[in-house]
Amino acid sequence: MKIYLFILVSICSLIFFGCESKPEVIKTDSGLQYIDLVIGDGEMPNKGDKVEVHYTGTLEDGTKFDSSLDRNKSFSFTLGAGQVIKGWDEGLATMKIGGKRKLIIPPELGYGSRATGTIPANSVLTFEVELLNVVKAFKDSDFDLPGREVLTDSGIRMIIHKEGSGVTPNKGQTVQVHYTLILENTDRIQSTHDRG
Repeated sequence: MKIYLFILVSICSLIFFGCESKPEVIKTDSGLQYIDLVIGDGEMPNKGDKVEVHYTGTLEDGTKFDSSLDRNKSFSFTLGAGQVIKGWDEGLATMKIGGKRKLIIPPELGYGSRATGTIPANSVLTFEVELLNVVKAFKDSDFDLPGREVLTDSGIRMIIHKEGSGVTPNKGQTVQVHYTLILENTDRIQSTHDRG
């Protein structure tokens, strides 16, 4: 009887301890696959937000081709602006700050049929990324506020939405500003907010 009890306990132990759950591989319609290694608890980015990440990129055979961790310097880019490969834009869009994710990127969402650096053409790329920070995008609708219109002697029309509280700069001093240039027909020409 003791032998049967011993066998039963052994089998139950093997089943219980041998069934570690593997992380779920999620495959999107585009072909991107990802595995959440750590679910973040911070903010999720939106298209146009600036995201800051640490990452390590490897080829299918495990060869590392790049890592921000090796440089001890994070990498930032504007999400959805085409500044990075499509697999990154898609793969980071549903992460939250503090999250870590493994992205398995097919060639069509990576560098495709062109080789770049040490990455051969048509490579499947694997990136382990950590979302460190999200800086929300500036929206031109922020200018849809009441303000005081000012017309300068040279003919420049400005709308002052909020008066500053610091010192007024003198001629010849260097200042740092953000601006958005909009034509009278409301076409937006450029904005420093697009560059972060």
